[in-house]
This record gives sequence, structure tokens and C-alpha cells, in this order.
Amino acid sequence: MKGKLLLWSVIFLFLILNVAAQSVTINMPDIDYQTFAEGDDVRLTATITNDGNETIDIMYQEVVLMPETPPMPVLEVMTLEPGETKEVSDLSFTVFSLTEPGMYYYSVSVRDEEWNVIAEESTPFYINGTLRTFGSIETYFCADGLCDDVRAIFIQDEAKSYLHIELEVDAVIMAQITYPDNSKSPLAVSNGAAEINFRGAGLYLIDLTFTKDGYETKTRQVKMSVMEEEPVIHYEFCSTEPDDECDMECPDGSDPDCSGQTGDQQAQTGTGTQPGTTTDGGQFMSDSGLTIVIILIAVLVAIIVYGLFIFPRRKMHNIVPTDKEKPVKKK
Repeated sequence: MKGKLLLWSVIFLFLILNVAAQSVTINMPDIDYQTFAEGDDVRLTATITNDGNETIDIMYQEVVLMPETPPMPVLEVMTLEPGETKEVSDLSFTVFSLTEPGMYYYSVSVRDEEWNVIAEESTPFYINGTLRTFGSIETYFCADGLCDDVRAIFIQDEAKSYLHIELEVDAVIMAQITYPDNSKSPLAVSNGAAEINFRGAGLYLIDLTFTKDGYETKTRQVKMSVMEEEPVIHYEFCSTEPDDECDMECPDGSDPDCSGQTGDQQAQTGTGTQPGTTTDGGQFMSDSGLTIVIILIAVLVAIIVYGLFIFPRRKMHNIVPTDKEKPVKKK
């Protein structure tokens, strides 16, 4: 008896769940395996119908699965009265020249509060004849073939540099270089690298063109500079000529008078130009001298204030009244 009761309970529960699962219907747009091209409108609008006898609150998820781009699902909440039908969010779009080609899936699912699927439908379609994009393109100028020394400014004595190109997909790369004298020449690119031989100092322009079947043609211009010699940094208060004085403002070793002393050693020995002076001997006011001047000005102001206001008042209080001015005591 108990076994039959348990069996009927399981059957009853199954029927309830089956009715709940069938209480929602999803109607998809009629685009199964259709092919769309540039300029076509892809209509992606589904409807959800409550087939039950009670009002229900549901969550539905809508998503377009693309060939390569990660999906961006749309999650919404919907209330449906018995027999009511509602349209879900419209994910329709128009195909343009760079819309990703390949097979797509339009999917709609209805879920309960525990994220269990109540109903789910999907339909595939294709987009053909459009172009892919190359994505990220990275370029580097280097002083060596292994690209351990990356920079965009070179010295003419180095004779040449290297251009390295990184692509997410293989492509045909055409390059043209414009030299500082405005002459132009093709530049050979092999395995994503090109060798650039210097032709004088100045600005070098390299125009790159990337092509591949099924991809949008991409162009890019990159620049590098070549200098005649390495620049020499001149310090405003640094004298590199012997003058029997070690200038502390000079970098280590640039002043022959310092005899190889570092800045810390110069400070400890007291050699070099002292703070507050110039290299030609002109004396600026030091911090201690400025402090003394401020103190003297403050003392002077205090004396003036005392003489004008405080001293006259104290003098008036110290005046002794005469006999005529003394008050007469009444008897």
C-alpha cells in the first residue's frame, strides 16, 4: 500500500512539473538557416505566451551567438496573465560591410527563480560577403634584430634600425619608406620585420598596408628619427672648463676641477659652488640673511607701534594732577 502511494506521488509530481514546463511557449522569427548580406535587415524578435491558467512572473534570457565575438546576453523579467503573449527585447540589426561573417544563433530561454530552464528555442542564420578586421596591430622600432633595445630615436653612426610588426592574423604587408630628403623607396618586410638603412639625419616615415582575402585593407604610418650625433646636455650652472672651482651643479665627472668627486663628496669637503651663489662670483641673498632682514623689519614695526600708540597712553596715566586739579574733599 505504501509503495503504491509513493508511486502515485511521484507520478503526480511529474505531471505537475510537466504542466509547468509546457505552460510557456516561445515563438521564434522564421529565419532558420537564412543567409544575409551587406545591407540586409536581420529581424530578431521572439514572443513568449503564457499557456497556463495563472499569472506568472518569469525571467527570460535573449542572446545572439556570433562566430568569434563573445556574446552579450540580455536578461529581463516579465509578468504574463493567462493566455497573454508578449514580445521580447528587439535584437534586430542591419548587416554592414564589417559585420562579422559566419554562422549566428539567436536564442531565447525562459527560466524559473532557481535558473532552471522552463522553455528554450534557438534558430541559426548566416552572414556572408562581409569583411573581417585585423584587430590589434603593434609596431616597434629597435636598434637590434631581436628587438631588445626598443626606441624611436637613433644616431647616424648606428647605420641601421629594425621595424617589428605584430599582427593577430597572417597578412600581406607592403611598406614604403620616405627618407629625410623626401625620396621614397619600397621597404621589404619579411616575417613581420624590416631592416632600415640610414640615409642621413632627419625624420623617416614608413607607410604600411595590410591586406588579406576576406579582410578589410588596413593602412598605418609610423615614424622614427635619426640624429647626427648623440646630444650633449648642457647644465646652466655647470662649467666644464678648468677654473679651480668644483661646481656642485655639474654631473659626476663633467667638471675637471672636481677630480672625480661625487656630489656627496663635494658637499662633505665644501668644494664647489655654494648654494645662493652664481659661477661668476655674484652673491645672492642666503636664507639666513633673509631671515635676519625679516627680524629687523619686525623689530622696527614694533618700535613704531610702541611709539605711536602704547607709549603716549602710558604717559597720560603717569601724570600727577596739580593742586588745582586735585579734587576737594568735602567736610
